[in-house]
Amino acid sequence: MNILFVSGCEPKLNGPVSRLLYDILSACPSTQKVDFAVVGREKIDLNLPTNLDYISWSQLNTVNKSFNKIFSYGKVRRDWIINGKYHLDASKYDVIVTYPMVPTALDYCGFQGRFEAIVVDSATMVFARACINHSSAFMRLLSFIRLQQNSNIDKINVQKAAHLYTVGISDAEAYNVFYNSKASFIPHTVTDDVIPYLGKVTWKQGERLKLCFAGSLSYFYTGDLYNQLINRLANSNLQDCIEIHFLGKKFKGIGKLKKNGFCVYHTTYAESFEEYLSQNHVFLAPLQIGGGTKNRVLSAAAVGMDVIGTSVALENIYGMSNSNVANTADEFMIQIKARLDNHKLCHLNKYQIDDFMQYHSKQQWTDKFWNNIIEKANQL
Repeated sequence: MNILFVSGCEPKLNGPVSRLLYDILSACPSTQKVDFAVVGREKIDLNLPTNLDYISWSQLNTVNKSFNKIFSYGKVRRDWIINGKYHLDASKYDVIVTYPMVPTALDYCGFQGRFEAIVVDSATMVFARACINHSSAFMRLLSFIRLQQNSNIDKINVQKAAHLYTVGISDAEAYNVFYNSKASFIPHTVTDDVIPYLGKVTWKQGERLKLCFAGSLSYFYTGDLYNQLINRLANSNLQDCIEIHFLGKKFKGIGKLKKNGFCVYHTTYAESFEEYLSQNHVFLAPLQIGGGTKNRVLSAAAVGMDVIGTSVALENIYGMSNSNVANTADEFMIQIKARLDNHKLCHLNKYQIDDFMQYHSKQQWTDKFWNNIIEKANQL
């Protein structure tokens, strides 16, 4: 049985979509050979498991080679993909897997087998939320335009793929309800990088509570919630009780916090993200729209951090309770003060972390994805 896996991005050991891709590829049973290709890429930097063979773009794109030279560095236009400008020779394959969305729209010449599409999150849902909930009228308009574009890609996925796979329950439900498709949820993986730091976080008596903002918290994904939370913190009287730690390049409000007497630490880069997290107490995820945080939240929970985030940020994260959820700036402050009043973190205990690691393991993708598509392909 011949399987081709086509991705719109490279697998990497960091980054939300690229790291998940690496974990999914690593979950493939070692006995199953898979050809792997990245749209527009002649080669990739990361070594793949030995049962995966990397196929260059020009090897696949044999029908219309005039596009290979122009787009040899990955500068592949999405609209040209959707309009069938790329023609791939796929006649020898029994199964084609696409990741995350756009590659399904390529023209796979001679293919008569089964399509499987890993769509990760429903971009349609992200932009639909933004259309309704974003505080900026401009962002709502922009989201409406992107909603139309991504709806067209979703329709192609639904029409071509025998099955869709997501890392969100609501995303799978959206595909099934709105498009009458067959979509399944598989939990997002937690990276192996957390293993040396599992359950390391402790909050000692007399120690300030260390609050942490990590990674990109762009205005599009947070709406105005991040700004509101920073203002609430800056105007509070918690200077002697908390420290505020930022990891990443672009954060607003740091100067205001310092001016009001807060102890603030700003790190632009950490060699080990998991080690950095293990030195803090509470991970804050003020997301109203969603987008790209599951890796960070999963790592934070695994190392033993308390997590406070919106319903969107904590969706499908094992072990999260009402004590971890805050959907407004005021609710975030209530949750933070509750920790201070009780001197207690609402984090996973040792036994919960064991279950958490099993629930978010790569084995889920071996059992529910790879074994499933191999079994179905053998029935063709």
